[in-house]
Order: sequence, then structure tokens, then C-alpha cells
Amino acid sequence: MEVSNLLRTWWNENAKRTERLLNWFSFVRRNKPDDDLLQLCVDIINSHPNNLFQNQGHNPIMMLLHTWGEKSPERCGPLLHSLFNAWFALNPGRNPFERDEIKAIDLDSFAEIEKKGPQAFLQGTTDALIRSIDMVVKDGNEGRNQYSFNLRTHSGHRLGFDNFLGKYRSALKEIAQDDPEAVTLYLKKLDPHKRPCLMHLHLEAIQANPVVLGGRLPALVTDKMVFDAGWREADWMSFAHACREAMPHLGTGEKKVLEQAILKYTPEIDFAIQILKTIKQKGEEEPYRTRKSIIYRLNHSGYKQWCILETIGERLISPYTRSRLHVLRRKFPKAIIKPPNNMDVSSVTSPIKPERCARMKDSHWLSAINSYDNNENSRNGLDFLNEAAGQLAFELQEATKKDPARFSDLSLKIPDTAHDAYVKNIIRGLAETKPPADKSSLRNAVKHAHNHPEKPFGLDIARLLEKHPHLAADTEILEILIWYASNGKANESNAIDIIPAERKTITIDTLIQHNESIHTQGMNCSRGSAWEALGSVLWKVPEVENRIWEAVETALKKEYLISVRCCIMKPLMPLFNMNKERFSDSIRKLIVLPDSALHQYDALRLSPLVTYTGIHMFPYIFRLLPELAEELCTKLLECGDKTKELIGAWLVFCESFRNNLYISKADKLASVSLNHRRLLAGVAGDAINWTENRHRAEARLIEFFFDEDEQVRNNAAEAFRSVQAKDVELYKKLAAKFLQSPAFANNGYSLLHMLENATCDVLDLVIEATKQVIIDISINGDRHGRRSTDVHQLQKLLKREYTSSESDPEARKNILDLIDQMLSHEIYGVDSIVTAHDRW
Repeated sequence: MEVSNLLRTWWNENAKRTERLLNWFSFVRRNKPDDDLLQLCVDIINSHPNNLFQNQGHNPIMMLLHTWGEKSPERCGPLLHSLFNAWFALNPGRNPFERDEIKAIDLDSFAEIEKKGPQAFLQGTTDALIRSIDMVVKDGNEGRNQYSFNLRTHSGHRLGFDNFLGKYRSALKEIAQDDPEAVTLYLKKLDPHKRPCLMHLHLEAIQANPVVLGGRLPALVTDKMVFDAGWREADWMSFAHACREAMPHLGTGEKKVLEQAILKYTPEIDFAIQILKTIKQKGEEEPYRTRKSIIYRLNHSGYKQWCILETIGERLISPYTRSRLHVLRRKFPKAIIKPPNNMDVSSVTSPIKPERCARMKDSHWLSAINSYDNNENSRNGLDFLNEAAGQLAFELQEATKKDPARFSDLSLKIPDTAHDAYVKNIIRGLAETKPPADKSSLRNAVKHAHNHPEKPFGLDIARLLEKHPHLAADTEILEILIWYASNGKANESNAIDIIPAERKTITIDTLIQHNESIHTQGMNCSRGSAWEALGSVLWKVPEVENRIWEAVETALKKEYLISVRCCIMKPLMPLFNMNKERFSDSIRKLIVLPDSALHQYDALRLSPLVTYTGIHMFPYIFRLLPELAEELCTKLLECGDKTKELIGAWLVFCESFRNNLYISKADKLASVSLNHRRLLAGVAGDAINWTENRHRAEARLIEFFFDEDEQVRNNAAEAFRSVQAKDVELYKKLAAKFLQSPAFANNGYSLLHMLENATCDVLDLVIEATKQVIIDISINGDRHGRRSTDVHQLQKLLKREYTSSESDPEARKNILDLIDQMLSHEIYGVDSIVTAHDRW
């Protein structure tokens, strides 16, 4: 603790010291676990240093994960969680599992944590997984990530999101076997109906522990997605394996639900009907949209149903379904169940092999660029990625990362008439690598790209300068970036596709994500991306403050797109530190649109306040500009938009645990609706770990433990999730109330895990927890191992307490009485706690 305290004092959130400490953490090795040192590392990452993911030459993140993963993998959950939070904060609108982004967070460095600390891996990555999937859902069926997020290879080399999903799946299945109650908590977060990959995780978890989790399968089968959640070229397989493992533990009615769904599954016929409808509308087209294709599908109808039933096995299915299997066997007498196709992701290859590209001189590159400029019609779209020009441009991007100075100079020789992909990919390569010592070549590349008459490179220039903000110390470069912020291309539609606010789970993240589609729309255009880059420039080149203030003030008068105004929040964050009076004036103007702008008077104009950047700033505004904070919160609370009103309430709830002046307001807001109460329960569960008003946090949590709403109880139960072993004594009173509440029935894992790690005396809590589980099982039974995880944890606790009670006859008697009660209820495994000679 002494070391961590000294380092924390020295750090003092200084930017230069942040970078030095990150480098130090990536190499330091402690002989013993050090929670205080790990917490310091987490706090440093939570400060979101701009260069956290930028240093490609020496990646401190990869080294840091390797170092901590090797020595203390089970403690790395908060570390992973903070890294992904930092990623989203520093790269708003971008998905960490995209093809171009995956290199910034090296998934291979996760391997040690996933293997040695699967619980920590799930704890640290689940929220990032959910958030990434939400981004893909918002992109729609035409989004650029649809294919990679739908790919699941059964074995072999995995790439991108498939690689991450494989690690997550392995950790989930391991914990499902050892600690099914913990997995249940994670599965509650993973909506199986949102994407096939999430349904896939549910099915794989059921396979790993069908005794405890098998009862979840009948509910999943109501969604046809369950048949598409398997592997590449075997999309039905995960469901079939889950059925095979779960059916021996299901009742007749539950098995009937599964069999009925299988018998209704006719994908070949459904696809044939779809082809026929398309032919009627558009006519036939080779090779697939033909009547021959329809006949082929009909001839093979029932094949996937046969695969599923054969995989389950006729021993486990009813006589009626077995007769259907026999019919399909006669139809496909020589058929085999094809294994999943594990080919890696493929693409159209470059017309020039990479090994030849590595030997090419500038003259060769220019000649190749002239030869492979064959995609004129799709110059402004993404289709060129499937053509020769796009693939050659990708090789150019890879070469640029290895020699940025050379290819910066080469970009100056590429004519304006060439395909945009070549200059675009050079700029992207420059953004992904460490700049050369002499940055003049990069500046010249930016100036040359900007001089293109059609200005097609604005988005790429902005992202390059966001990665390398020091370049904007050059006045001309700064003016180029400001030009794009003022004049760059943007989606001129102010029509916003809003996701309905009604959600089963209400958290601050789900509420912010509801608004993020607006922000993302801005970041994916030149104008919005330039504002994001200006925010990075201000942190690194503070001397340009006055010029950026001028640009901000001009934009606040003229910018009519809400999506772009969301991006202006990024430079306002460093400007807050520089001039608070001017910041107050600017943020007030930010949420007032120009005359005649769409949404001028409705709640959408407040969207910049509820971006991740805006929410991150509010605690500082509350502390240093309290009148402004009150004004902005009031606007959110009274705007008429349910989502923004809930976010405003969440801000008040958080502040009420820092500032007693907000307690009365928070209490009133909590009574507005069930969702308000759910949010306050979650805030209280987090605040108990940091608030000075601990008495209030405990009182509200005790109230929420007994709430009639399950989600309120679940949110409050999160209070025990992050308790450190040395602090358990502070939570004993709260834990005693929790054990007597209905919240314990479905949320026992966190508290029992806390007791397992406790360094103080917790015998009274172990005894009370055991009593409550026995009472519950005696009244409600334990069908499908409903309380099996709690029982498993309690057995370990009782065994430990029994061993340590040798000198305390009264304690030993109480433990033996509990064991007798558990034996009388035939609770599995209890007899292992004490041997026969110990008892008699």
C-alpha cells in the first residue's frame, strides 16, 4: 500500500507522469498480489490518457495485460473493464473489434487471463461485448461489420471478433461448469434475441452445464434465431448439441416444446419460397435465382432437421419425433452430417502479391496505381474493397505503416485522377503507426491530400490528426482541420433513427447508447470527425486554444446538425480546464440550435449533453460550476424525452452521494417511476464503495433489497460485487440484511464470493446464508439445481469454518446442526464437509 500511495501522490493525474506510469506498469512484476497497486493502474487507465492506444511501436497495453495476466489473472477483471471503457471514450463511435481497430487492443494478450482467470475475463469484457454488439445492431443489415460479427469458426485460426468470441465462449463454458450461478448473471446481461452470437453463447453455456442451465432452453427456442446460432456452415449445430445435453434433465412438457420447434424448422422450404417470390418480382438470374435452385432446395428439404435429430439421438426423443427421424433417414440414406467449415475469413486478393509489394520502388507503385485504377464508378463508396484497386490500396496501407516517411512522400506523386483508395489508405496507414522523427513528410501528405479538388479525404485526415495531434502545431495543418470542422461533408439529414426507450434492463449505459446513434452519425462524417480531432489537439497543443475557441464560437452560431454538435463536446472538455466562464457560455449555446434548424425546440437539441463525453464531464461541472450543473440537469429532467429525463435523474442520483444538497431532489425523483427506482438502486450499489455518506447508501440498499421489483433487487445486490477482502468488515451489517431479503434468492453469488475472500470473522453470515438456502429449498425445492451454485459455495465456506472451529465447540455445534439439516433435505455433496470419524 505504501508504494501505491507514494505513486498515486506523485502521479496527481499529470499527463506526462501518466505515460511514464503506464510504461512502468507494463514491466513491473510483484511477487505477491497487490490490490492497491492494481487499483492505481485501473485509475490511471480510467483517466483516459489520449495516447493509451496510440503507441504502435511499443504497446504498453499488451505488455500490461501480459504482466498482470501472468501473475494475478484472477484480479484482472477491473483492468480489462477499464481498458475497454477507455477505448470507447477515446474512440467514440468506433468498434474495438473492427478489422482496423483490433490491432490497438491485442486479443492475444488476453489469452493468459482467459485461461487462468476466466471469471475475471468475463467480468472485464462482458460490457464491452454488449456495447460492441449494440453498435453493430445500430448499423443495420448493411453495416460494414455484419459479416465479421456473424462469423463463428468451430476450430482453427480465428481472427477479429471471432477470435474474441472464442475466448469469451471458453471462459463462459469453464465458469458454467464450476460456478453456474455466476454464469447466470452474465447470461442475464447477454440478450439472446439481439444477435446470433449472443444466442450462441447461451447455447454453448447450456452444453457446459445442462443440469443447472438446461431449463433455459425451452424459452430460447421460441426465437427462430436459435437455429442460426451455431458455426460456419453448421448454423444448427449449437442448438442440436444443447438439446442433446439438456433433454435428459428436462420434463416431458419441456422436451415437447423443443421437439415441436424442431419439427417446424424447414429452412430449405422457406428459402425456396423466398427465391420464388424474388423471381416473380425481378425474374430469374444465374446462378442462384433460378427455378433449378428452387427444385434443388425442395429436394434437400428436411436435411438440417435430420442433422439436428441425428445429433440429439433417437433415444432422447418422443415416439412421434422418432418416426419423423426414420422418414428423413429414408429420404437421405447416404447423407452425412457435414462438419463446420473452418476456413479463415477470405477476401479478393491483391493483384500484386505482398512479397512483391515489399520490393517495389516508388516508380513501381506509381505504375501499379495507374494500371489498377478500374473502379471509377464506386469511387465514393465501399465497393472498391472487393476490387483490385482496393486490395492493392490495402497493401499500400500495410507498407505505409512500416515506412511512414517514404509513403508520405509517395502520396505527393499520386495524381488527383487516381482512385481515392490509394491516398486514403496511405493516410490510414500513417494514422496506425508511430510517426517518424521528422514529421514534415506527414504534414506535407496532409496538405497534399487536402488540396484535392473534390476534398474526399476529410474523414481520414481528421482521424490521422486525432491519432497524431502534435501535427496541428503547424498552423497550416490546424487551419486544414478547422476547415473540415466548418465545411467538411456531413450527413445533411437531421432525421434521427431513435431506438425505442422501453428496455427490460435500465442502466446508464443502455440509456446513453439510446442516444449514441446520433453521435455516431456525426463521427462518421468529415465535419464531426474533425471536431473530435480538435479535442485531441487541445490536450497536446494547448497553445492553439484561442484559435479553437474562435472556431467553436462560429460553429455554435451556424452548425445546424445535432450529430455534429455532439462531436463539439470533445474539444469543450479540455477547454473546460482552460476557461470555465467561456466554457459555461459555450455549452449553453451548444444546446440552442440556429434559427429554423430542425429540432430547434425539442429534446433532441440536448443530445450533446448525454454523449459519453458529456456524462464524463458532469461530476466536474457539479463540483466547479454548480449553478451550471443545476441548470443543465433541469433541462434534461424537464425536456419531455423519457431517456434524457432518466439520464438527468441518474446524474442527480450520483451527485446526491457526493453532495447532501441533492438528497431531497434525488429522493423525489426516485418516486417518479419504476425505472427511476431501478437507476437509483444501481447508483447506490456503486456509491457504497466510494461515498462519504455511507449511512445513506446502506439505508437505501436495505430498502431496495426488499423491493417488489426484481431488477431493483438485482441492481442493489451489485453492492457486494467489488468489495475487497480487507473491507468486508464494513459490509457485514449490510450483508446480514441482504441475507434476510428476497434479493438473496437470485443474487447470492456476489455475497458468498465476498465471504470466501474475507479476512475477518464471517461465521455468523455463513450460518445465516446456509439457513436461508435450506429454508428456500425446503419450501420451493431445487429443480434443475436452482440453488446449486449457492450450495456449492456454502459447502466450501462451511468446510473452512468447520476446520477453523476446532477450539470453539459452540460454533462447531452450529455448523454440524446445519449439516444435519442439509443432509435431511438430501442436498447433494454435503456429506463431503466432514468425514464419519469427525462426526462420531
